[in-house]
Formats: sequence, structure tokens, C-alpha cells
Amino acid sequence: MSEQRATDDVLSQQQRYYNERAAEYDQWWLRIGRYDRGQQENDIWFAEQEQARAAFDMLDWSGDIVELAGGTGIWTAWLAQRANSVTVLDGSWEMIAINAARLSTQGLAPKGSHHKLDLFEWEPDRTWDGLFVGYFLSHVPAARYERMLATIAAAIRPGGAFAMLDGRREERSSAADQPLPGPDTEIMTRRLNDGREFTIVKRYDEPEELRAALARHGIRATANVTATHFLYVVGTKE
Repeated sequence: MSEQRATDDVLSQQQRYYNERAAEYDQWWLRIGRYDRGQQENDIWFAEQEQARAAFDMLDWSGDIVELAGGTGIWTAWLAQRANSVTVLDGSWEMIAINAARLSTQGLAPKGSHHKLDLFEWEPDRTWDGLFVGYFLSHVPAARYERMLATIAAAIRPGGAFAMLDGRREERSSAADQPLPGPDTEIMTRRLNDGREFTIVKRYDEPEELRAALARHGIRATANVTATHFLYVVGTKE
């Protein structure tokens, strides 16, 4: 099997995983069930979320925003409270349904529009005032990373905001029964609550390398880490 075909197969399985995980995805963010690490560890997780959120709140989100891989809408709702509009792009109908319901429940539905598409094939036909991407770039294979960053940069108007959230290589960030991939691979096995397993891409960026990569595509940014769990980036398109 060619390397291209192998990568395509993993990305297809990765999309199936997120389709199936949609109904239980928020358990990870909220530290419920398999992801509950006890009060002390959970408190660290939530405090570090707030650290990243405070950094994102320093940017101007008042215009028309695009969110890549919006998932269940955890960040979509946060953006919609600030933005004129939020265009949500995701590859999963299951995620989109939960995302749209979350906006509706919070009275934010008029702010959001949802589009199902393959982000690996997406070519933006316009620019937005800001772009947010949470926990997606770590699922982009290294061979496709520069292309994805170029696509992201093409979607942001000059002076527009850019923010990204992702994870550090930390065992405590996931479920205890789901070990991280080895340091020399970008492929890992993910497990659902019912025990089904899927193969996905999972990489871990270093802050300085990520900052330099974004700069190559005209996004001037600072990349930071919290003490334990998160990598977060804030910047603007030049």
C-alpha cells in the first residue's frame, strides 16, 4: 500500500471515530466517566482551561469568525457570545447536530452557520475577521501540515485574529485506559466507552516550532503552554 493510501485510510478511520465519539466527546472536556482523574487533577485541568480562555479573550472576536473542526460547540458558543457570526466547519454530521443544539439552547442559533466538509480538501473562497481551531491540528499528518497552515492563513483577512488550542504530551489529559502514542510515531489507537478502537493521527507540536511554522504563512503569533495540559496560540494575520 502506498504511503498516500495508508494516510487516507487512517484519516478515514479518524473521521469515523469522531462521528461515533460525538455523543460522548464532552465527557473528556468535563472530566466525566473514564476521564475523571479525581478532584485535584480535575481542578488543574479546569484552571488551565481558564488560562487559555483568558488569553483568547484578549483578541478581537467581534466580527465574522470561522471555526475549524467546531465539534460539539464548546468553543463555538464562546465565540458566538462575542462575534457577529460564527461559520462552523466540521467533517461530522453527528458533531454538527450537537453543536447546533448547543447554540440553540443558549439562544445563539442566529449567530451560527454549520457546514459539513472535509477540512483536508477545503479551499476557502473568502476571508474572515478571525479563525479559531481547537484540537484539530494535532490530527493533521506531518506530511499535510504545511498545506493546512497555508489554508488557514488564506482564510483570515489581514489583521484578523487567530487562536488555536491543543494538547501537550501528557498522560493525564486523556483516559487512564488510553495510552499516548510513542514519541516516534504520529499514529495512535483511540477507544470509545463501549471498547471499540480506531486508529487516528495524533501529533504534539512544540511551541517554538509551531510559532515559526505559522510565521512562514504570515500569521504572527505567540505559542504558550500551561503547566500540564494545553498548548495555546494567539496571533494575527499579517
